[in-house]
Amino acid sequence: MTQAADWTVVDEGWGRKAVDFATLSEPANCREYVAVHHLLGVGGGDRLLDVACGSGMALELARARGAVTAGIDASPRLVAIARDRNPAADVRTGDMHALPFDDASFDVVTSFRGVWGTTLPALKEIHRVLVIGRQYERWFHPVDLRAWDRMFA
Repeated sequence: MTQAADWTVVDEGWGRKAVDFATLSEPANCREYVAVHHLLGVGGGDRLLDVACGSGMALELARARGAVTAGIDASPRLVAIARDRNPAADVRTGDMHALPFDDASFDVVTSFRGVWGTTLPALKEIHRVLVIGRQYERWFHPVDLRAWDRMFA
């Protein structure tokens, strides 16, 4: 794990609009969440972590497929909504650059528009918490990703 960053600015922005995001914006992404879960084969017993989980809509949909879910977000106000929406999930406020989970804790890790900007430290943490040998999938703008593939080969 790396040292945690100060993510208060995230809560100042996203947290301020947490209810609006949960009720107006995030439901528009349901089809994407369902499609990605289907593509990844998320199913019964899979341990799934959603990084930058927001208000927890993707967690709710993964749980409906039988996954055991966990989420992390920098905004305490979004985490509160995610916990209400997913009472059985392990949803935490925290830093994607220092995930508070043991190595190889998850079969699947997702992040919908959450990992960007300071991507490399977050991707290293995601790689650390994934079960060794599990496939990872990535969706990026069509740029040269050979460096990414070499890093985790």
